[in-house]
Amino acid sequence: MSLRVVSANKRQARNFFPPVVGSSGGTNVNRFYVFGFNERPILGEGWYDLERLGDGPPFRATSGKATLILPKFDLRELVLICCAQTKITGEPLQVDLIDPRRQVTQMEISSDAWHIRRYVPPEPGQSLEYLEIFVRNPWSPNRLLGSPDRRRLGLFVSAIRLCLVEDGGKWDEWDR
Repeated sequence: MSLRVVSANKRQARNFFPPVVGSSGGTNVNRFYVFGFNERPILGEGWYDLERLGDGPPFRATSGKATLILPKFDLRELVLICCAQTKITGEPLQVDLIDPRRQVTQMEISSDAWHIRRYVPPEPGQSLEYLEIFVRNPWSPNRLLGSPDRRRLGLFVSAIRLCLVEDGGKWDEWDR
């Protein structure tokens, strides 16, 4: 399945993501956020407008620091479909995912291909209000390419899956 299909159809996105890690105990509820379709409820500060590279999937770029707003339910896992522009920058993108307790999970994106990256909280099943995405080496199209675009760009994200523990809560506000 191509990412273009995933981006065009929320239901088909379910088939693209890998199985949930640590799914024992409680009922898992998966919430899919496809950029260009339903991502707005989870975006905090630090996200640029929706864009597309060629015929690739729609995505949003982070600035050097961006925030994901998470539903107030216990998080088992967060999965990102993301990429970086390593051919332009000449180096892997270094990213820290920082939870409210200031615990850091590091990840590296070392090619321009779309990647699936998992984040499992240090204590799976804990409730997190947000997750910060901190890019240690953001880049500027102006500086590297001579473009008039002066943004500081980081991670490009096309889709997210949140695996949450169901507790009988209402999901209406997150499904719009």
